[in-house]
Amino acid sequence: MSSSPASRSSSPAPSLVSFLSGSVLRTLQRISSEVTGEDEYNTHRRNSQNGDGSPKTTQSSATHAAPVRAPPRQPSPYIPPALTPLALSSSGSGTLLLTKVVAEEIRLLVPARLQLHETWTLMYSLDQHGVSLSTLYTKLGKGAFVFVIKDTSDGVFGAFANESLHPSAGRYYGTGECFLWKASVLPNSSSTSSSLSMSAQLITRPSTENIRFKAFPYSGVNDYMIYCDRDFISFGGGDGHYGLWVGDSFDTGISSTCPTFGNEPLSDEGEKFTILGVEVWRIGPPG
Repeated sequence: MSSSPASRSSSPAPSLVSFLSGSVLRTLQRISSEVTGEDEYNTHRRNSQNGDGSPKTTQSSATHAAPVRAPPRQPSPYIPPALTPLALSSSGSGTLLLTKVVAEEIRLLVPARLQLHETWTLMYSLDQHGVSLSTLYTKLGKGAFVFVIKDTSDGVFGAFANESLHPSAGRYYGTGECFLWKASVLPNSSSTSSSLSMSAQLITRPSTENIRFKAFPYSGVNDYMIYCDRDFISFGGGDGHYGLWVGDSFDTGISSTCPTFGNEPLSDEGEKFTILGVEVWRIGPPG
């Protein structure tokens, strides 16, 4: 007896059931393996971290991570030779404003390449060459120079210029190697020396001369190192003040506190002083 169509369609064929069952099983296995792999990764990550989330350091990794310490440095046994004493070369026979004691102090502050020069040459002197700023400019030439002034109170002061002095066409020039300086000679007596405090910075040399020396290096505030014209020479500036200013008549000058060098007035006479002498020395032989 034959079955009805309804009964035949209600029960799927065995091959279809087997196919569907296999597909579902493979899908479940794939999902299970992915979850199992993620769980293993998370478990490994938890085991390799501390409670605060930072990685655990094993003894072997700590050994490799230890910083390598360089051996302690030993001081070099090399000691640079002492500088040869300076020789001040002048064609004249008069008394010089710049003494060897003061020159040696200035020498210690100039760039190292210039310290090696054993001779400083007098290029201009008010006594020898007369009152003429144009003559001063003409006689200097190229090089580095020490500008020296003596006032009527016997104070000696000036500036170091790493370039030659010349009319600068309305602009400042020079570098941070420039500086101002002042020196005063003290009486050579034991009573005077013993009464000076340590702050007086007394410098005693193997000489008959004791000096108090001060230098005022470049402050970095501005670049107003050297400014020259046909009517004056100046060093330092800013806020309407010159560190050192000298007119073409060489009779009076001005020295004020200026931002370029942060200096005190160089003359004990005050900001305005009377000039007794002027010298310009070239560091090295004549150029």
